[in-house]
Amino acid sequence: MKCAAHRFTAIRFSGNRRFFRPNYLIGGLPLGLTTPEPGFQNQGRNTDQYTFQDNASYSKGNHTMRFGIEFNRRKIGSQTNFNAVPIYNISTTANLNTPSLNPALFPGGISASDRAIADSLRYLLGGVVGDGTVQANIVDPVTGPVIGAPSLQKYQYDTYGLYFTDQWRVTPNLTLNLGLRYDYFTPLENTN
Repeated sequence: MKCAAHRFTAIRFSGNRRFFRPNYLIGGLPLGLTTPEPGFQNQGRNTDQYTFQDNASYSKGNHTMRFGIEFNRRKIGSQTNFNAVPIYNISTTANLNTPSLNPALFPGGISASDRAIADSLRYLLGGVVGDGTVQANIVDPVTGPVIGAPSLQKYQYDTYGLYFTDQWRVTPNLTLNLGLRYDYFTPLENTN
Protein backbone atom coordinates (compact mmCIF):
# COMPACT_ATOMS: atom_id res chain seq x y z
CA MET A 1 0.00 0.00 0.00
CA LYS A 2 1.37 3.39 -0.97
CA CYS A 3 0.13 6.89 -0.15
CA ALA A 4 1.54 10.38 -0.35
CA ALA A 5 0.52 13.78 0.95
CA HIS A 6 1.47 17.24 -0.26
CA ARG A 7 0.83 20.53 1.54
CA PHE A 8 1.66 24.16 0.81
CA THR A 9 0.60 27.01 3.07
CA ALA A 10 1.26 30.73 3.10
CA ILE A 11 0.53 32.78 6.20
CA ARG A 12 0.74 36.54 6.64
CA PHE A 13 0.68 38.22 10.04
CA SER A 14 0.39 41.98 10.29
CA GLY A 15 1.07 43.87 13.49
CA ASN A 16 1.17 47.36 12.03
CA ARG A 17 -0.36 50.25 13.91
CA ARG A 18 -1.13 53.15 11.58
CA PHE A 19 -1.60 56.71 12.72
CA PHE A 20 -1.87 60.04 10.97
CA ARG A 21 1.65 61.43 10.57
CA PRO A 22 1.75 65.06 11.74
CA ASN A 23 4.47 67.55 10.79
CA TYR A 24 5.64 67.75 14.41
CA LEU A 25 4.67 66.66 17.92
CA ILE A 26 4.63 68.58 21.17
CA GLY A 27 6.45 66.40 23.67
CA GLY A 28 7.05 68.05 27.02
CA LEU A 29 4.53 70.53 28.38
CA PRO A 30 5.01 72.44 31.63
CA LEU A 31 2.69 72.50 34.65
CA GLY A 32 1.86 68.79 34.34
CA LEU A 33 -0.12 69.23 31.12
CA THR A 34 -0.22 66.45 28.53
CA THR A 35 -0.91 66.37 24.82
CA PRO A 36 -3.70 64.19 23.34
CA GLU A 37 -1.56 63.13 20.37
CA PRO A 38 0.08 59.71 20.57
CA GLY A 39 3.75 59.77 21.53
CA PHE A 40 4.63 56.96 19.16
CA GLN A 41 4.40 56.78 15.41
CA ASN A 42 3.79 54.15 12.74
CA GLN A 43 5.49 50.91 13.72
CA GLY A 44 4.96 47.21 13.47
CA ARG A 45 5.88 43.93 11.86
CA ASN A 46 4.74 42.22 8.70
CA THR A 47 5.55 38.54 8.75
CA ASP A 48 5.18 36.24 5.76
CA GLN A 49 5.65 32.50 6.25
CA TYR A 50 5.69 30.01 3.40
CA THR A 51 5.67 26.28 4.13
CA PHE A 52 6.11 23.44 1.69
CA GLN A 53 5.79 19.91 3.03
CA ASP A 54 5.85 16.60 1.20
CA ASN A 55 5.18 13.36 3.11
CA ALA A 56 4.93 9.79 1.95
CA SER A 57 4.48 6.39 3.54
CA TYR A 58 5.27 2.92 2.29
CA SER A 59 4.18 -0.38 3.82
CA LYS A 60 5.79 -3.73 3.11
CA GLY A 61 5.44 -6.78 5.32
CA ASN A 62 5.87 -5.83 8.98
CA HIS A 63 7.37 -2.41 8.16
CA THR A 64 5.58 0.90 7.68
CA MET A 65 8.02 3.56 6.60
CA ARG A 66 7.29 7.27 6.55
CA PHE A 67 9.53 9.92 5.09
CA GLY A 68 9.26 13.48 4.02
CA ILE A 69 10.72 16.92 3.61
CA GLU A 70 9.68 20.34 4.86
CA PHE A 71 10.74 23.82 3.81
CA ASN A 72 9.82 27.03 5.64
CA ARG A 73 10.64 30.56 4.54
CA ARG A 74 10.01 33.46 6.89
CA LYS A 75 10.17 37.07 5.74
CA ILE A 76 9.88 39.73 8.41
CA GLY A 77 9.49 43.42 7.67
CA SER A 78 10.15 45.46 10.81
CA GLN A 79 9.24 49.13 10.76
CA THR A 80 9.98 51.64 13.50
CA ASN A 81 9.50 55.37 13.32
CA PHE A 82 10.57 56.40 16.78
CA ASN A 83 11.23 60.14 16.68
CA ALA A 84 11.04 60.33 12.87
CA VAL A 85 8.75 63.36 13.27
CA PRO A 86 10.30 66.30 15.17
CA ILE A 87 9.28 66.46 18.83
CA TYR A 88 9.39 69.89 20.48
CA ASN A 89 9.37 70.53 24.22
CA ILE A 90 7.89 73.70 25.67
CA SER A 91 10.37 74.58 28.41
CA THR A 92 13.15 76.86 29.57
CA THR A 93 15.87 74.26 29.37
CA ALA A 94 17.90 75.22 26.31
CA ASN A 95 16.47 78.51 25.07
CA LEU A 96 18.89 81.28 26.12
CA ASN A 97 16.80 83.96 24.39
CA THR A 98 14.08 83.65 27.00
CA PRO A 99 15.75 83.66 30.44
CA SER A 100 13.81 83.24 33.67
CA LEU A 101 11.81 86.17 35.03
CA ASN A 102 13.75 88.71 37.07
CA PRO A 103 12.59 88.63 40.73
CA ALA A 104 12.93 92.45 40.88
CA LEU A 105 9.92 92.71 38.55
CA PHE A 106 7.65 91.55 41.36
CA PRO A 107 6.95 94.11 44.08
CA GLY A 108 7.43 92.47 47.46
CA GLY A 109 9.47 89.63 45.89
CA ILE A 110 8.53 86.16 44.72
CA SER A 111 9.41 82.70 46.00
CA ALA A 112 11.51 80.36 43.84
CA SER A 113 8.61 77.91 43.35
CA ASP A 114 6.17 80.68 42.38
CA ARG A 115 8.75 82.08 39.97
CA ALA A 116 9.17 78.63 38.37
CA ILE A 117 5.38 78.38 37.91
CA ALA A 118 5.26 81.90 36.43
CA ASP A 119 8.11 81.01 34.05
CA SER A 120 6.38 77.80 32.99
CA LEU A 121 3.11 79.65 32.38
CA ARG A 122 4.91 82.31 30.32
CA TYR A 123 6.64 79.65 28.19
CA LEU A 124 3.40 77.70 27.71
CA LEU A 125 1.30 80.72 26.71
CA GLY A 126 4.09 82.13 24.56
CA GLY A 127 4.77 78.79 22.86
CA VAL A 128 8.48 78.99 23.66
CA VAL A 129 10.32 75.92 22.43
CA GLY A 130 13.08 74.90 24.80
CA ASP A 131 14.43 72.03 22.74
CA GLY A 132 13.52 69.62 20.00
CA THR A 133 14.66 66.26 18.73
CA VAL A 134 14.36 64.31 15.51
CA GLN A 135 16.02 61.07 14.46
CA ALA A 136 17.86 60.41 11.21
CA ASN A 137 17.46 56.77 10.14
CA ILE A 138 19.73 55.07 7.63
CA VAL A 139 17.78 54.45 4.42
CA ASP A 140 20.41 52.33 2.67
CA PRO A 141 24.23 52.12 2.57
CA VAL A 142 24.46 54.52 -0.39
CA THR A 143 22.03 57.22 0.77
CA GLY A 144 22.97 57.09 4.46
CA PRO A 145 20.99 58.78 7.23
CA VAL A 146 17.93 60.83 6.29
CA ILE A 147 16.06 62.99 8.79
CA GLY A 148 12.50 61.78 9.28
CA ALA A 149 12.94 58.58 7.23
CA PRO A 150 11.34 55.44 8.69
CA SER A 151 13.57 52.61 9.84
CA LEU A 152 12.54 49.61 7.73
CA GLN A 153 14.45 46.36 8.16
CA LYS A 154 13.78 43.27 6.05
CA TYR A 155 14.83 39.96 7.58
CA GLN A 156 14.61 36.49 6.12
CA TYR A 157 15.55 32.98 7.19
CA ASP A 158 14.72 29.47 6.04
CA THR A 159 14.44 26.08 7.70
CA TYR A 160 14.85 22.72 6.00
CA GLY A 161 13.75 19.44 7.50
CA LEU A 162 14.10 15.79 6.47
CA TYR A 163 12.77 12.79 8.34
CA PHE A 164 12.51 9.04 8.07
CA THR A 165 10.65 6.66 10.41
CA ASP A 166 10.13 2.93 10.45
CA GLN A 167 7.34 1.31 12.42
CA TRP A 168 8.43 -2.30 12.63
CA ARG A 169 6.03 -4.84 14.03
CA VAL A 170 8.46 -7.43 15.40
CA THR A 171 5.79 -9.61 17.05
CA PRO A 172 2.03 -9.15 17.54
CA ASN A 173 2.83 -7.74 21.03
CA LEU A 174 5.98 -5.73 20.19
CA THR A 175 6.36 -2.80 17.78
CA LEU A 176 9.55 -0.80 17.40
CA ASN A 177 9.42 2.80 16.24
CA LEU A 178 12.72 4.00 14.86
CA GLY A 179 13.27 7.40 13.31
CA LEU A 180 15.67 10.08 12.30
CA ARG A 181 15.06 13.79 11.69
CA TYR A 182 17.45 16.49 10.50
CA ASP A 183 16.67 20.21 10.63
CA TYR A 184 18.79 23.04 9.30
CA PHE A 185 18.17 26.70 10.16
CA THR A 186 19.81 29.20 7.82
CA PRO A 187 21.41 32.31 9.34
CA LEU A 188 19.20 35.36 9.76
CA GLU A 189 19.67 37.56 6.70
CA ASN A 190 19.00 41.28 6.44
CA THR A 191 18.23 42.07 2.81
CA ASN A 192 18.91 45.79 3.38
